[in-house]
Amino acid sequence: MTKSWMLSIIMSCSKFWVTNVWASNILRTLYYVLIILGLIWLYGQGNFSSPQAIYQGF
Repeated sequence: MTKSWMLSIIMSCSKFWVTNVWASNILRTLYYVLIILGLIWLYGQGNFSSPQAIYQGF
């Protein structure tokens, strides 16, 4: 059973995200931009070779 203080924290956070749509949109946009930047950083080095264990000379 959820404790009352946990429930009050959950309810206040959910009210914040429902009432502040702009904050939700900004954080969601920032999240996706960081994912895209991370993928660019990982694959921007030009190393698109697959590991040898996958093909093994087929």
